Amino acid sequence: MAVSTILVPQVTLFSLLINTIWGSLRTMASVAFLLGLALLIPVFAEESRERTLGVMINLQVILFTTIGLEIGFSRFGLSFRRVLPNLEPFTGLLLDHLLQTAIISLVGIVLFYLGKRKLSRIE
Repeated sequence: MAVSTILVPQVTLFSLLINTIWGSLRTMASVAFLLGLALLIPVFAEESRERTLGVMINLQVILFTTIGLEIGFSRFGLSFRRVLPNLEPFTGLLLDHLLQTAIISLVGIVLFYLGKRKLSRIE
Protein backbone atom coordinates (compact mmCIF):
# COMPACT_ATOMS: atom_id res chain seq x y z
CA MET A 1 0.00 0.00 0.00
CA ALA A 2 2.81 2.37 0.89
CA VAL A 3 4.70 1.67 -2.34
CA SER A 4 1.64 2.28 -4.51
CA THR A 5 0.96 5.54 -2.65
CA ILE A 6 4.55 6.73 -3.05
CA LEU A 7 4.24 6.30 -6.83
CA VAL A 8 1.43 8.87 -6.94
CA PRO A 9 2.67 12.33 -7.96
CA GLN A 10 2.42 15.05 -5.31
CA VAL A 11 1.90 12.58 -2.46
CA THR A 12 2.04 13.98 1.05
CA LEU A 13 3.29 12.26 4.16
CA PHE A 14 -0.21 12.46 5.64
CA SER A 15 -1.84 10.64 2.72
CA LEU A 16 0.95 8.04 2.75
CA LEU A 17 0.37 7.31 6.45
CA ILE A 18 -3.42 7.27 6.13
CA ASN A 19 -3.38 4.93 3.13
CA THR A 20 -0.98 2.56 4.87
CA ILE A 21 -3.04 2.53 8.06
CA TRP A 22 -6.32 2.00 6.20
CA GLY A 23 -4.76 -0.78 4.12
CA SER A 24 -3.53 -2.47 7.29
CA LEU A 25 -6.98 -2.18 8.87
CA ARG A 26 -8.62 -3.70 5.78
CA THR A 27 -6.08 -6.54 5.83
CA MET A 28 -6.79 -7.28 9.49
CA ALA A 29 -10.55 -7.23 8.83
CA SER A 30 -10.13 -9.59 5.87
CA VAL A 31 -8.04 -11.99 7.95
CA ALA A 32 -10.69 -11.99 10.69
CA PHE A 33 -13.36 -12.66 8.07
CA LEU A 34 -11.36 -15.53 6.55
CA LEU A 35 -10.54 -17.11 9.91
CA GLY A 36 -14.17 -16.90 10.98
CA LEU A 37 -15.23 -18.47 7.69
CA ALA A 38 -12.63 -21.22 8.13
CA LEU A 39 -13.97 -21.93 11.62
CA LEU A 40 -17.56 -21.99 10.43
CA ILE A 41 -16.87 -24.18 7.40
CA PRO A 42 -13.71 -26.12 8.24
CA VAL A 43 -11.98 -28.11 5.51
CA PHE A 44 -11.24 -31.57 6.85
CA ALA A 45 -9.59 -33.35 3.95
CA GLU A 46 -6.66 -35.66 3.61
CA GLU A 47 -5.81 -34.64 0.06
CA SER A 48 -3.98 -31.38 -0.41
CA ARG A 49 -6.03 -30.64 -3.53
CA GLU A 50 -9.27 -30.62 -1.53
CA ARG A 51 -7.74 -28.41 1.19
CA THR A 52 -6.44 -26.00 -1.44
CA LEU A 53 -9.87 -25.89 -3.07
CA GLY A 54 -11.45 -25.05 0.31
CA VAL A 55 -8.95 -22.24 0.90
CA MET A 56 -9.54 -20.88 -2.61
CA ILE A 57 -13.31 -20.85 -2.04
CA ASN A 58 -12.83 -18.85 1.17
CA LEU A 59 -10.58 -16.37 -0.64
CA GLN A 60 -13.16 -15.98 -3.41
CA VAL A 61 -15.84 -15.26 -0.80
CA ILE A 62 -13.85 -12.35 0.67
CA LEU A 63 -12.93 -11.09 -2.81
CA PHE A 64 -16.52 -11.02 -4.01
CA THR A 65 -17.69 -9.54 -0.69
CA THR A 66 -15.25 -6.67 -1.13
CA ILE A 67 -16.26 -6.13 -4.76
CA GLY A 68 -19.94 -6.30 -3.78
CA LEU A 69 -19.46 -3.66 -1.10
CA GLU A 70 -17.56 -1.36 -3.46
CA ILE A 71 -20.17 -1.65 -6.22
CA GLY A 72 -23.17 -1.73 -3.88
CA PHE A 73 -22.21 1.40 -2.01
CA SER A 74 -21.61 3.41 -5.18
CA ARG A 75 -24.70 1.98 -6.92
CA PHE A 76 -27.10 2.79 -4.08
CA GLY A 77 -25.58 6.20 -3.40
CA LEU A 78 -24.24 5.32 0.03
CA SER A 79 -20.98 7.13 -0.56
CA PHE A 80 -19.97 9.77 1.96
CA ARG A 81 -19.20 12.15 -0.92
CA ARG A 82 -22.80 11.87 -2.16
CA VAL A 83 -24.33 12.21 1.31
CA LEU A 84 -22.03 15.10 2.30
CA PRO A 85 -21.29 17.03 -0.93
CA ASN A 86 -19.00 19.58 0.79
CA LEU A 87 -16.65 16.82 1.93
CA GLU A 88 -13.17 16.73 0.44
CA PRO A 89 -12.82 13.82 -2.09
CA PHE A 90 -9.85 12.22 -0.29
CA THR A 91 -11.67 12.32 3.06
CA GLY A 92 -14.82 10.91 1.47
CA LEU A 93 -12.91 7.96 0.01
CA LEU A 94 -11.22 7.29 3.34
CA LEU A 95 -14.55 7.32 5.17
CA ASP A 96 -16.07 4.97 2.58
CA HIS A 97 -13.10 2.65 3.00
CA LEU A 98 -13.40 2.79 6.80
CA LEU A 99 -17.12 1.98 6.69
CA GLN A 100 -16.55 -1.02 4.43
CA THR A 101 -13.72 -2.19 6.70
CA ALA A 102 -16.03 -1.92 9.71
CA ILE A 103 -18.68 -4.00 7.93
CA ILE A 104 -16.15 -6.70 7.03
CA SER A 105 -14.86 -6.66 10.62
CA LEU A 106 -18.35 -7.10 12.06
CA VAL A 107 -19.09 -9.97 9.70
CA GLY A 108 -15.74 -11.53 10.69
CA ILE A 109 -16.62 -11.25 14.38
CA VAL A 110 -20.02 -12.87 13.77
CA LEU A 111 -18.37 -15.69 11.78
CA PHE A 112 -15.83 -16.18 14.60
CA TYR A 113 -18.63 -16.48 17.13
CA LEU A 114 -20.66 -18.89 15.00
CA GLY A 115 -17.57 -20.98 14.21
CA LYS A 116 -16.63 -21.14 17.88
CA ARG A 117 -20.13 -22.31 18.79
CA LYS A 118 -20.04 -24.93 16.05
CA LEU A 119 -16.66 -26.27 17.18
CA SER A 120 -17.72 -26.37 20.84
CA ARG A 121 -20.79 -28.45 19.87
CA ILE A 122 -18.58 -30.87 17.94
CA GLU A 123 -16.38 -31.51 20.98
